Amino acid sequence: MADLKVHFLNVGRGDCTIIEFPSGRVGIVDIDNLKILDEDTRSEILQEYHQSMEYLLAKAMGRSDYQLDEQYLKSQTLKLTDPLAYYDTHIGAYEGIFRFLITHPDMDHMTGLYRMHQQDLRKSIINFWHTGNHDF
Repeated sequence: MADLKVHFLNVGRGDCTIIEFPSGRVGIVDIDNLKILDEDTRSEILQEYHQSMEYLLAKAMGRSDYQLDEQYLKSQTLKLTDPLAYYDTHIGAYEGIFRFLITHPDMDHMTGLYRMHQQDLRKSIINFWHTGNHDF
C-alpha cells in the first residue's frame, strides 16, 4: 500500500497544498500562482535581511535602502514555487486531479485555476469543491 503524501508549497501570499492519496488519486487545496509576498512575509524577510552581513556591507558601500530591499525581495520572490510546474514534475503532467478544493474565493487561493483551465488543458478536475455559498 502506498503512503499518504502531502506537499505544502511555498507559493507566496496564497496557498497551495497537493495531496497524494494511497489510492493513487490526487487532490489539491487552493492554487495560487501569483508569486507575490504578503506584507507580513515581506516585513519578516526584510527584518532578517537588514541584520545580515550582506546588507550591512552593501549599506557601507553607499547603496540605498530602497534599492537593496527591492533587489533582495525580487531574489526571494524568484524562490517561490509555481504550483503547476511542481505538479507536472512531482505528480505528472498528464495526471488528472481527482478532487480540487477552494477554501474560500479570495484570489490568493484560486489564481491558478485560470491558468489550468485556459493554458494547461492536459489536466482535468473530476470533483470541484468549495466551501460556503460563494458564486464561483
